[in-house]
Amino acid sequence: MQTSERTNPEGKPVSNIILLSLSDSDYGSLRPHLEFVSLPNHRVLHEAGGKLEFAYFPNRGLISLVVVMKDGKTAEAGIVGHEGFTGALAAVGLKRSPLEAVVQITGDGFRIDVENLQNTLESAPQLLQRLSRYVAIRGMQVAQTAACNRLHLSPPRSPCPQTAPHRGRSRRVLSCHLPRPLGKGCPPVRHRRFR
Repeated sequence: MQTSERTNPEGKPVSNIILLSLSDSDYGSLRPHLEFVSLPNHRVLHEAGGKLEFAYFPNRGLISLVVVMKDGKTAEAGIVGHEGFTGALAAVGLKRSPLEAVVQITGDGFRIDVENLQNTLESAPQLLQRLSRYVAIRGMQVAQTAACNRLHLSPPRSPCPQTAPHRGRSRRVLSCHLPRPLGKGCPPVRHRRFR
């Protein structure tokens, strides 16, 4: 099966970059567990602090990863599109996430039961490597956003737009040059290529 023709068991086409990048063997191990789902605007996929039941691989749309504070205030910590997946902590064996995952732009994609994902990872080394890499890059992006939010004074505060992941097929991650004088906004972009 060619990656451009990948489908789930019901025949729904796959356009999630992680799923398309897998070997036929690893994708074949995962495929029987992929359930096609609609992702309507404002649907909560994971509650903050709640048990992770599913990991989601969006084809289209945008999912916000949100930190919910004790007083109910929220802050967006990241976004996931067709290049990634939610429920990242399940890929490393954790059962709960401190982040809430909420659909911001309507789309669709696939979900997999966390237990099935974890069982599949035991026999799918490329899948484990791709998910681990995605988790590591996501962590770097969150750290960069935190640095931008702390070090660049530009009220009203919004995440540094240069740290948002590309939504295309690029493997480049954007990062700011730090340190930089406060009050100057985000500095010029430096591209780093991750393999």
